[in-house]
Amino acid sequence: MWCFTGKFHNLVVSGSRQLTAAALAGGLVACGGGGGGDSAEAVVVDAPDKSETPISSTTVSQQQVQGSIRLPTGVTGDGENQFLGVNDAVRGDDNDSPFNAFGLANTATAVGAVCGLDEDVRDFFQASLNKDQWVTLQSTEATLGNADLFVYDQEMNLVTAGMSPTAQESVQIPNDGVYFIEVGHVADAAEDQVVKYRLDLLPIGQQPSPDLLAAVGYSVNANMIPGQLIVTMQDESGVMMPQLVNVDVSGQSVLKSASLSAPSAVKNMLGAASAVASYDHKTAERRSMIRNADTRQAFDTLVQARLLEGFDDVVSAEPDQILYATSLSTVNDSEADQQWGAELIDVEAAWSATTGVGVTVAVLDTAFLPEHPDLAGRMQQGYDFVDHDTDVSATATLEIQHGTHVAGIVGAARNNGMFTSGVAPGSTLMPLRVLGDCLCGSLGGIIQGLRYAAGLPNDSGTVPVQKAKVANLSLQLPYGRNAALLQTLEDVTAAGMTVVWAAGNESDRHSYDEAGVTGVPGVVVVNAVGSFQKLSGFSNFGSAVDISAPGGDTEANNGGRMITSLDGRYMKNSWMYDTGRLQGTSQAAPFVAGVIALMASVWDDMTPAAVDAMIERGDLTRDLGLAGNDDYYGAGIVDAGRAVQAALAHVGRDVAEVNPKRIVAMPGEAAFGAAQDVIEIDLFSTDDTAPTLSMIYAPAWVTVSQSQTDRGYGIWTLRVNRDALTQENHEDVIQFSNGERQLVVPVSAHNPENSARSTGVEQVLVQFFDSQSGELVHEEYALAQANYSFEFASDDVPVGRYTIQASSDFDEDENYCEVGELCGQFGNNGETEVTVVAGQGLVFEVLLQLQ
Repeated sequence: MWCFTGKFHNLVVSGSRQLTAAALAGGLVACGGGGGGDSAEAVVVDAPDKSETPISSTTVSQQQVQGSIRLPTGVTGDGENQFLGVNDAVRGDDNDSPFNAFGLANTATAVGAVCGLDEDVRDFFQASLNKDQWVTLQSTEATLGNADLFVYDQEMNLVTAGMSPTAQESVQIPNDGVYFIEVGHVADAAEDQVVKYRLDLLPIGQQPSPDLLAAVGYSVNANMIPGQLIVTMQDESGVMMPQLVNVDVSGQSVLKSASLSAPSAVKNMLGAASAVASYDHKTAERRSMIRNADTRQAFDTLVQARLLEGFDDVVSAEPDQILYATSLSTVNDSEADQQWGAELIDVEAAWSATTGVGVTVAVLDTAFLPEHPDLAGRMQQGYDFVDHDTDVSATATLEIQHGTHVAGIVGAARNNGMFTSGVAPGSTLMPLRVLGDCLCGSLGGIIQGLRYAAGLPNDSGTVPVQKAKVANLSLQLPYGRNAALLQTLEDVTAAGMTVVWAAGNESDRHSYDEAGVTGVPGVVVVNAVGSFQKLSGFSNFGSAVDISAPGGDTEANNGGRMITSLDGRYMKNSWMYDTGRLQGTSQAAPFVAGVIALMASVWDDMTPAAVDAMIERGDLTRDLGLAGNDDYYGAGIVDAGRAVQAALAHVGRDVAEVNPKRIVAMPGEAAFGAAQDVIEIDLFSTDDTAPTLSMIYAPAWVTVSQSQTDRGYGIWTLRVNRDALTQENHEDVIQFSNGERQLVVPVSAHNPENSARSTGVEQVLVQFFDSQSGELVHEEYALAQANYSFEFASDDVPVGRYTIQASSDFDEDENYCEVGELCGQFGNNGETEVTVVAGQGLVFEVLLQLQ
């Protein structure tokens, strides 16, 4: 029996697979009917009658209709699906236990359905997966039900799980190996509720979509802090206050009791939930398959979060997690003339109007060196959310002075003859320790630090005398979307504080909305560029990047330079103050925070939403990459001069107070791609008296010439020599100089790429609809070919004019081209219809896409 039904006739199904793992001989209760894997006898089942008789038998002799149906990368269905076998063969099992697990390729998509009835409560798959590969689950139709995702090793030991409140799950594979993957229905009041799902094994290096990546906070992962939850409850006045709750995960039962640190209301809820957990046999069974203590504690934490979220008074209950600082390697260095980042964003032009006096910038980071000569007297009272006291000073055990380095980029003293100058040297700094000596910290503590900085109620029991106008977070974005963080960000931006957050250093295409932070106006996500104004090799990128800033890059083709800022070493029982070099999006974020502080000092009532809007319009940046906003540089690289001019204009002051002297390229990058051979760029200076401009370097595969120029300013033409492209991807820079300033234009070209195609689908239904009435006239299956396409050949299509549709039916509901199905319609050079003529052949092609 299945959770879904259709029209069937009798077919014979062959026996089941054998399970290769010896450990499966016992210890697993296999639910489900219609196979189960414990019988090799033939079973009579029902199968669809779609291809037996065409709807219309009116034919004209021997006009053959032929078609080719092409597929996207490998897609298949779960084992209960009866449409998958060649010539109506079936798989012979319903994959409801690991004994019958349906094998998948390393990169694949499986579509199926589960429900709360024992007949189809779970589906199992088996695949060889790689370390850090993503596996995602999502529902394909609107449903009240929920499904979770579980991954087991070959001995059926649970290694990771996704257990979010919805059927949206993402997990990352910890090591190379062969795994069993379970899609399991979650017990709820509606046990017969069908959850139709799509399971994806993503290619190595590919990130899940934003909504799916948002769910990783509810997965067993290395960032989770076992036994610690962030619980948000709403009080009688409607105020929502996130709070940290510790739960006991040291025992042996599925449900643990709240510790003394938990609010009494939460303890009562956990106690009331114990009865719910006591009869959830699937949860108990899965827990019994966990041999690693850390994994078991993480699993129990997710169970606790789910139980708490079932109560009306709880807005959200989410696992707390560790976040890390986003700086890379360090080299101590006392050179003070390495301020290329400040030069790149033209801070000297902004300083002619403001240095940030009157603005407080909160730096949420590690402990600090408040007595550093470039910071002494510049810091107001802060708070330590790690040790829960007011002492934010670094100890000798802190090897990398991350917080001090970041604070120095924001606001190190200027014109004191020592060290470096910050972007906003007149600003006041608020030191908030949220990261320990491990350069990591709890998301719960970071939430409290943000609330403190904005002058809102928080766990410290205090608020600052002067709240911050800007907050800088040079640390990872959360691992998944977190409701308590989102509420806090909405609260602090409503209080007037702009939040600047580093994008991260994983070299990944993130859609940073996994944390939901970019959906809040006034939260600015920053990634990094090197001194050649190319994206830093370590920097994350993606559609939610707001803006770029100098973060350094040791690669020679991007300048080979790091960011110099304040540092110190503990030697002979005292601190030696110095400068040091770091690279990372940790360094890029404070450049932007400093620029926003400069703007706020001339525009007193500037709001976070106004900052967001100005970034979107390009008022704060010089464009890089593609024209306008793009996935690699956001709105472009932050420009202090332009930003302060925008603020001055808003308050009616003369923008001539700012005197920028920079060379600009439009567009800021020359990307030839695989087809374009010629690109024109416009080079100009914001200084009318600038010296003559000339090119000083170009790669051998690009020819650069002046087209319409005056003293080197104007239109230059770039031509790519594709015969010189010896590899798939080429990246370099073209350098220009006028003797005072340099300009670097990144350039890239690609050879055409060929991608392999594969699929596990073996049948699709082809349907012919009358082009005038829309009536379905004929339908017939196309047969799978060795080259992963389908071939259709029929003499039974009546004469007439048709639209053609091809579709799978993974969920067997006889509804085609719905979400989760492979579907395509005929279309060629604008034509969407075909004509079948008596005695004449017809050839057509349909490209399928997963809906």
